[in-house]
Amino acid sequence: MKEAGIYIHIPFCAAKCPYCNFYSLPHSQSQWQEYADTLCQVLEGWQGRGITAKTLYFGGGTPSLLPAELLLQIKNTVCRVFGQPEEITLEANPGLCTPEKLRRLRQGGFNRISFGVQSLEEKELKLLGRLHSPQQAEQAIWQASQAGFSNLSADVMLAIPGQTEQSLEDTLSRLTALPITHLSAYLLKAEPGTPFYTPDILALTQDEERCRSLYLKTVSCLEQAGFPQYEISNFARPGLESKHNLLYWQGKEYLGFGPAAHSFFDGMRFCYPDDLSAFLDSRGTNRQVLEQQVDPLEEGVLLGLRLRRGIDLKELAETYHCPLSRAEGFCRQCVQGGLMERREGRIALTPEGFLVSNEIIVRLLECLEP
Repeated sequence: MKEAGIYIHIPFCAAKCPYCNFYSLPHSQSQWQEYADTLCQVLEGWQGRGITAKTLYFGGGTPSLLPAELLLQIKNTVCRVFGQPEEITLEANPGLCTPEKLRRLRQGGFNRISFGVQSLEEKELKLLGRLHSPQQAEQAIWQASQAGFSNLSADVMLAIPGQTEQSLEDTLSRLTALPITHLSAYLLKAEPGTPFYTPDILALTQDEERCRSLYLKTVSCLEQAGFPQYEISNFARPGLESKHNLLYWQGKEYLGFGPAAHSFFDGMRFCYPDDLSAFLDSRGTNRQVLEQQVDPLEEGVLLGLRLRRGIDLKELAETYHCPLSRAEGFCRQCVQGGLMERREGRIALTPEGFLVSNEIIVRLLECLEP
């Protein structure tokens, strides 16, 4: 039996946030049942292939828009086809999950919720186009806890226009006082094609010193609150890291279903195009291959250095027959510069190193070339 993570993309949103470039559509209740039925039909096509689900993750879009009965229909199909996952996560927007809906989801087998909080400052939420208030976000987390969810995550946005170290610290201290076990913190990016792609916001998101100070403030605050960093953008109470996302970063296999969903399976990367109609019309047969064969060395370095535990450079070099001398010299420079550290035979990026991780990874891969 092969083990994989299962990802379900729900492409509907109540409103498109001005910074978001993920594939999503205005929600249309008339399509919800058809979409759920099509997803289940596609999932059932994987029956009998010897694959078991390690994790199940509903992302989007806004998965919590769907009624509980449709979410449970899809979840139950996954369990019937792939077996019972250890971790079943629903991304949710505060304000879209009533106490009754949360109870139904928990009783139906969901055991983790990731709330898109982004900030607990009213002005920052309005600027981000979020539909909830700070009070609604806090209430949603408490209600999920009362419904029986003991594994709760919250997303926070960094470098929001107008955000200061103090306003960020206030958001983090309020969040970590709630019954959450995990927190994701992402630096805002002004993506082409989004309303945030303006000169003013671009200048803010490209202000390296401002982004650096807010990112390092986050790492420090969360460490002190008992949420050590385990990945570039992720923090958790010990033992409560996201099992699903760790599959990605550890190079494990996963299958994605729905428009814009990506998969890595049998050494290949493939995806569904960003087209709901094409997915529905084709009954999920419109997958496209992105890479026939993935470079395992590049993947090992690229993904491994996202994690705080880092990589065993010597083991990688021996496995893929790479020279070590140049890589060792480069790593020594990074350690001296405070960008990298060595622990138990492994090299790992520091929080300062994470801020320039792309450049470090490119240089390290160049050093490992024969």
